[in-house]
Amino acid sequence: MKILRKTATVATAVVVFALALPAPAAALSVPADVVNLGAGWQASWDGSLHGLVDVNATVVGDTLFIQKFCDFRQGPVNEVIPPILIQFQQIAYPAAEHIVIDDEMLINSTGVTWTDFHIELVDPSGGTVFDPVKTAASGGTGPIGWTVEPFELAVFSSNLKRLDIWGGQVPSGTTWFPGDGAHDGQLWIDLTPGPNNSGYFVLVEQPTTTGIPEPATLSLLALGGLALLKRKRKS
Repeated sequence: MKILRKTATVATAVVVFALALPAPAAALSVPADVVNLGAGWQASWDGSLHGLVDVNATVVGDTLFIQKFCDFRQGPVNEVIPPILIQFQQIAYPAAEHIVIDDEMLINSTGVTWTDFHIELVDPSGGTVFDPVKTAASGGTGPIGWTVEPFELAVFSSNLKRLDIWGGQVPSGTTWFPGDGAHDGQLWIDLTPGPNNSGYFVLVEQPTTTGIPEPATLSLLALGGLALLKRKRKS
């Protein structure tokens, strides 16, 4: 990642409580990490992931171009690798109408090889979707125009809220850079900001080792994480 690859530092001993799993009472007291992205949006994630997640943004017109870093540290629980959730919240109006994942740096510290990767947009209001047309036209390679090497296959779900990536491997102890580079494309997300700051969604990212999970599984995990985030904001 052009910026985060040079600057990201990761703690060597961290216990990660994934948002989608039941968390001990102590974890609920950890303040969320919050980043003001500009253009009326902020990003936040569970405080127990401090040092393992980072998001930077550049504003161009009505678009936020995102550079994102995640270190997946928690290994499989009952053969399921816990996802990482990042909440995007509108905090001003007018606000940007597009969020674009320009570069990602994803570290596999889970102890197992990833054979698939899944990205889902959980948005109770229904106003947040992937934009396959803009993604395909952004300059990256196939199959979707946002480069996913070493994986070979990727497809958007019919409701444009989910992206499944497979057909390759990311071994434990290695780093994957989807979309990284000047000509590797961009993953476009269209937003619906409202005058009452109603724009809101959660980006769920989950590697898997045994195939593509059912869409409902990721959605339920994300909604569980949403409940935790809401309780933390009120505490």
